[in-house]
Amino acid sequence: MNDEMPTANDAEVSLLGACMSGFPDIDDIDLESSDFYQRINGDIWAAIRRVHATGAQPDAVSVRLALTNPPPSFNPVRLFEMTQLVPVVARAPFYAEQVAAASGRRRLMEASVALSEIANEVGDIDEQREMARQAVDDATRGRSTSKARTIADILPSVIDTAQNGRTALLGSGWPDVDRLIGGLGPGRLVVVGARPGVGKSVMGTNLALHFAHHHEHAVLLASLEMPEDEVGQRLLAAFADANLSSLQDGTTDERTWQKIAERHAALDALPIHIDDTAGQTVTHIRKKARDVQRTRDDLALIVVDYLQLVRPADDRKSSNRAEQVGQISRDLKLLARETGACVVAMAQVNREGTKHQDGKPRMTDLRESGSIEADADQVILLHQPDDEIPEIEVLVDKNRHGPKGVANLQMQGFYARLASVSRHYGRELA
Repeated sequence: MNDEMPTANDAEVSLLGACMSGFPDIDDIDLESSDFYQRINGDIWAAIRRVHATGAQPDAVSVRLALTNPPPSFNPVRLFEMTQLVPVVARAPFYAEQVAAASGRRRLMEASVALSEIANEVGDIDEQREMARQAVDDATRGRSTSKARTIADILPSVIDTAQNGRTALLGSGWPDVDRLIGGLGPGRLVVVGARPGVGKSVMGTNLALHFAHHHEHAVLLASLEMPEDEVGQRLLAAFADANLSSLQDGTTDERTWQKIAERHAALDALPIHIDDTAGQTVTHIRKKARDVQRTRDDLALIVVDYLQLVRPADDRKSSNRAEQVGQISRDLKLLARETGACVVAMAQVNREGTKHQDGKPRMTDLRESGSIEADADQVILLHQPDDEIPEIEVLVDKNRHGPKGVANLQMQGFYARLASVSRHYGRELA
């Protein structure tokens, strides 16, 4: 940093002095050591918080004892001087606001330097745009909350889950499937594999509908295989009990039009965002996810249809397709962690899946699998045992959060949906 960086040295000293002079609400001050321009002031702030965490009121003596590795030039008398220099102890929150504002301006200046460096790099322009957006987001979203936490911080959440269950999980809409996977959780990567035509795209659109309608959460559907109009037709068919074929060929009857009229407004209001850009990269999907999160804070599901069509960010790094797909799956896992949404990635199963004695696909049959099976929290494979019977086996072949197993769903192709065998999916949506 240089002398032109925004500073609030007087406010830093006043805040530290107030906290060592009896200000009681230290927990209400949302500052980190890195928010202080003077490094020693940041160290003093950390020492104040350590003393406060023990239940004691910080003062010059206790803070000096709590300081770790102060520089040789530091004079402990400075702590006593701070307590004398504070104008009004009760105005500590005001001083904190000034410190935070100066810290925020410094982050913006640092971001401008980063943007200049990014602009001078030679590489993929879409990657550069996303790196620039990341730099701006980091500078404007406020102080980072990403830090190591102690077991004491984490244990209350663990105990609450033990008492009340995993409340963060959201049901898929299929009770038999949820009994195996428990639901779809934030930050997870779920891979759904199947041969073409078995139902993976139907499962993706059905999940989008259920999350948006039943759970009332925002959804991003990255459709690399189907254009947005076709995705819209499937969503309308499943939501309004409308025959998909008639929607596609223009032969919809009056009874179906009545059902469409009744459900149109509700479907129109659902927070489902569709991006059918061909050859999307994970960077592109991340950008769209952030676009959604700028207008809504409840993005819970990202559906990628399908994984092997996602373009590697830099296909010059490796000509090995398996390595490229492996990198894409790792990036999708990171996307789930970054956004807090569950990423459900559809994937093609190769022909080897039909050569097993029982005819059922295996996790290792995922086409160009790379490290898909390692990155995924759950791997679900779809299998239709008999082409004449519209019933789909849902094979949970990997499950970090529960058992493996099999559930059965009925394929209602005319409505572009999968339904629980014992329950009608349309009633579940309503």
